Amino acid sequence: MKRRSNHPSSWEDEFNNIVGLGNKSIHKSYYPELKDKLLKLDQQSLYYQSILSSIPDAVVITDQKGMIKQFNPALSKILGYFAEDLNGKHISILYSSTPNDENYIGELPKGNKQHYRCKDGSVLIGEALGSEIKDSTGKIFGHLQVIRDITEREESLAKQKKLEKQLLKSQKMEAIGSMAGGIAHDFNNILSGIIGYAELVEIFEINDVTEIKKNLKEILEAAYRARDLVKQILLFSRDSDHDVAPTKLSAVLVEVFKLIRPSTPKNIQIVEEIEIDNDIVLADFTQIHQVITNLMTNSIYAMRENGGTLTVKLQEGRLDRNPVEIDKVDLTSKMVLLEIRDSGIGIPDEVLDHIFEPYFTTKQRGEGTGFGLA
Repeated sequence: MKRRSNHPSSWEDEFNNIVGLGNKSIHKSYYPELKDKLLKLDQQSLYYQSILSSIPDAVVITDQKGMIKQFNPALSKILGYFAEDLNGKHISILYSSTPNDENYIGELPKGNKQHYRCKDGSVLIGEALGSEIKDSTGKIFGHLQVIRDITEREESLAKQKKLEKQLLKSQKMEAIGSMAGGIAHDFNNILSGIIGYAELVEIFEINDVTEIKKNLKEILEAAYRARDLVKQILLFSRDSDHDVAPTKLSAVLVEVFKLIRPSTPKNIQIVEEIEIDNDIVLADFTQIHQVITNLMTNSIYAMRENGGTLTVKLQEGRLDRNPVEIDKVDLTSKMVLLEIRDSGIGIPDEVLDHIFEPYFTTKQRGEGTGFGLA
């Protein structure tokens, strides 16, 4: 066995090589350079500890097997653990649902939510950022994990979601109530025609079969409109497209007049001004019928006390501008202008800005709200 020489130069050279002094003599340069290196190491350690202590989030450092080597004061503050609780323990001790598995090293991607077990047994929700610690050769010798306490944020989000569900439920119930009022209003318009023609048969005791058939036809047509209205509501609830087809507007007006006239007060005159022959447009018959009926009903309602004139005009028209921003519309092509005008009290300025809001109405409770101009 080769024995180490006791000659000073041999062990001094070996020691100098270990501490990085090379061929310099330990007697000449060891103490000053070693002292300087130790001082720098102390300064770096102070910087490192200062940075680690100033981080408000919990920081834990483990070796490559997941054994805890160091953590910052914030971890003690957040989770309640101290050095004697964690030093030398596996990182899985921090997790509320992770088994104590030596193969688990606690690697977590950025933004990963994890439930952490506090010392007192409570559970904390944390958002973790994990990274590997490598040496100069690129070999992994540890892991660093930063844990941000997001328990309060998650609880606030949970409460917010609960409130949003309650709000949506409330809005849904309000919408159902408003829609029910609108449906009732539309059905009342249709039922007015059905009841009106049925009463003609009953009150005047009509014996003429032809006249009875005529009234029954009107009743059936009103019933069909009710059926179409139900169909429209079902289509709307399923978010489906409405059926559009070539529709003659003057024919729609004839149907509306038949429905409206029997219930119109005697102090209100309805004037028809049909000034166009080619008034066929692509539209949903039931929708157009509903719009015209509601507009005329509102006009009659506005003139119910003082009376007046309801004028319905149908003529060829054109748009000098595009007021509703309809896509792919040729503004130079022929168009049909439908105008419904009454001599009622008009719309007050404070109401005018709200007329296109869904379900907006100025009518009293029980008088029907309709779906509104929206």
